[in-house]
Amino acid sequence: MLQRIIYPQDGGPIAVVTPARVVPRGDETPPEALLRLARQVVPAGRPFRIALASELPADRTWRDAWTADFSSPDGHGGEA
Repeated sequence: MLQRIIYPQDGGPIAVVTPARVVPRGDETPPEALLRLARQVVPAGRPFRIALASELPADRTWRDAWTADFSSPDGHGGEA
């Protein structure tokens, strides 16, 4: 299951982060490790969502016009 971290950028397209490999620490589950990584890579205060790669459009022609609903985010960048 390939997952992506997406978040809104100021005046630009939605950022899409493709994690190379997420290694759980201690007793973390893989989903918890992905959330930890997202909090580290997403700019502080920005909402983010974890999305399946299959949920993103395959055609990148109109990527600058992609939208997403961040009203119920999975977290925010910079959270401890």
